[in-house]
Amino acid sequence: MKTMTTFDDFIEGFIAVANQADHEYEQLSETFVQSLFRSGLSGQNWACGLLALHIGAANWGVHWEDAEEPEDPAGEEWKGTRQKSGKHILDGGSEYPWGGLGIAHLDSSALYRDTYEAWGEPYPGAKKDEMHFNALIKSPLADKYFEWADELLAKTVFLRWVAEYWISKFWKPC
Repeated sequence: MKTMTTFDDFIEGFIAVANQADHEYEQLSETFVQSLFRSGLSGQNWACGLLALHIGAANWGVHWEDAEEPEDPAGEEWKGTRQKSGKHILDGGSEYPWGGLGIAHLDSSALYRDTYEAWGEPYPGAKKDEMHFNALIKSPLADKYFEWADELLAKTVFLRWVAEYWISKFWKPC
């Protein structure tokens, strides 16, 4: 596994996990999680924030390979959620339209204010509509939204922006 030393290394690692389609549960590998702490970067806001985003907000689990599995505080044996549950990093596009946009499940104000402001609207007037994600995907405008979302979700720079956005807005390290 590549040594993780920068935010981009971790984003690329999370994207690699997200692109795996042959697993039942959303899980980070033990090796990947340990690489964060062995890198010496665990004290940095973004590093712990990424773990909090995936394990806490997105409810991903950890696949314990070699170490003895610690007790899972959620009582789920570290399974995480099932793939295509809205918790996958690429959920939100036309193939898996659940849970919001990207791993942070951008929805409501995070979607129609900040995301549209930064990345443009999926259709003219979307920002003004302030349409909730669940209403949007059931509306006649859904196809335009899905096309826009698919284009964004294919860009590493957007996935990085989602992670940075969530960390800056919602992650409060202690």
